[in-house]
Formats: sequence, structure tokens, C-alpha cells
Amino acid sequence: MVVTNRFSFVHLHKSGGSFVSAVLLRFLASARRIGYHYPLAALPEAYHNLPVLGCVRNPWDFYVSYYFFQLGLLEQARDRNARMSSRELEAWSAAGNDPFNGIDVLFAELSDGGSLGFAATTHRLLRLGVDDGSLDLILGRMPTTRDRRGRSTPPQVDGFRGMNVRADELATIRGTGEGLYSFLFRHMHGGARGSIHFLRMESLRDDLLSYLHARDVEATPEMEHFVLESGRMNTSRHSHYSSYYDDKLAALVNEHDGTLVQRFGYHFELGLMP
Repeated sequence: MVVTNRFSFVHLHKSGGSFVSAVLLRFLASARRIGYHYPLAALPEAYHNLPVLGCVRNPWDFYVSYYFFQLGLLEQARDRNARMSSRELEAWSAAGNDPFNGIDVLFAELSDGGSLGFAATTHRLLRLGVDDGSLDLILGRMPTTRDRRGRSTPPQVDGFRGMNVRADELATIRGTGEGLYSFLFRHMHGGARGSIHFLRMESLRDDLLSYLHARDVEATPEMEHFVLESGRMNTSRHSHYSSYYDDKLAALVNEHDGTLVQRFGYHFELGLMP
């Protein structure tokens, strides 16, 4: 979450928030980070009167990005840990470093430690709101308090992984039929005291400049160049999302994330053939 003197920004997972946060913190003198993936409900009272900005992404695209990003983190962590001796790894952990920092409990459990492919893992993520057995298993490993970590600092809560979602917050998915993305969207933006303006990831850069202009935030030439020309952030390597779905799995996204699909007019698009 980032606050400015004109608006507050809520950073929804894997939806362009890293880029937006970087722009705000780099170019707006009043911008400061409140916490890592803090939900709107955690916004300090001093900022309650400000407009709220958020981001949203095509749910079919989200699951592909989430899977490959988490898989990449897991592989990097395992490679790094394997290069350490047992004594080095023990000392590194004792210094406050988590050998698997940033890897979501959800991903670790529902992908069986990264051994399952995209389709099987995503099927489990989509059914989390109706699969009490999987949910109970994950809740037992989730942190019970908010972690105040920064992007690169060690975790401050034992067992912290990735999303900064508490066990009691994830528990609200039970019986809802929500997929993971719908839960995260509700969790991050719930309790809004007014309307939230959403940037679409598909047109993120233009949308961001338009929003800043509407809020009378001057976009300097340097800022505009950064927004329009800088590289993507926090990305993973994968093909167009449509290549990872069969008809049944694509329909399951529409079933469990249908409210978001309808609200923002998303649909399943076929990518260009190579």
C-alpha cells in the first residue's frame, strides 16, 4: 500500500501493483509505503478521506502469472539453498532470513511443492472456496498477525509467506465459491468507504497517466518517459495465458471468478499462434 497527499493506492497481487508503486514512490514527493500488500482495511485513519486507486487483471491471465512467478521463486530458492552448506544455511536462517521467503503457503501446498503442473494447481486454487479439506490444511500454516516487512527485509512473523494474508482473513473464503483471485480482490478492497478507481493491467501505463492527470498530479517529462518506456517489473516467463487452459479449466475460472469477469467485462482471449 502506498499513500500520497492526493490518493491511496492498494497493491493487489500480480496485477501491476509493483510498477504503480515504483512510479509513485519515485516521482511523487508525498508518496510513502505503508506496508507490504496491506489491504484497504489497514489504511491509517489519517488517509480515510482520500480517493482510492487499485489495479485489476483478467482472471485467466492472473492464474498463469501467479503460477509461473511462484514456481520461479521456488526454483530460485531451492537453487540458492542447495549452494549453501548445512552450516551456512543454518547461520543464514538464524540471522532472520527465511529460506523460502516470498513463496506463498497456498502455492507450496496446492502445487505439492511445485511438483504439479499449471492445470492441476490452478484447479485447486479455483476450488479453494468450496474445498474445506484443502483450506483447513492451509489455514494451519498461515500467519495469524500482519507482517510489517518491506520488499527486501526478512519476515517479522514466523511462517510468513508471500501474500501477507492472515489465517482469519483467508478463512473468509470458506463456502463462498470464490477462486483465489476473487478472494484476493475482495480481501484487498473490502471495507471501501467510497468508490475505487481501478487501472486495468492491460492498459496500465496509459490508465495511470490519465488518473494522475485527473488528480492534478503533474507528470514531468521524466516521469512520463518512465511510465511509458520502462521495462516490466516482477514478471515471469510464460506464453499467452490461453495456451495453458483447456475448455474445462477455462470454464472453471468463469465459474469461480465470474463476478470479477462480469464486473470488468473480461473474457477468454486466444493468443496469436507463433
